[in-house]
Amino acid sequence: MEKITDAEPNTVVTAFSRNIDKLGKDKLIEAEKFANGIATQIPFDGLFQLAL
Repeated sequence: MEKITDAEPNTVVTAFSRNIDKLGKDKLIEAEKFANGIATQIPFDGLFQLAL
């Protein structure tokens, strides 16, 4: 948190903006994959581990 408070406001806003843009692009890619039936497949073992 100290790095954020010590940084220039414009730098912080730019960094967050880049992260938000990347997340938006990733979301669109995943939505397109899902629509085309190429959804990321998690192995059965992975599903079981998440349930624990």
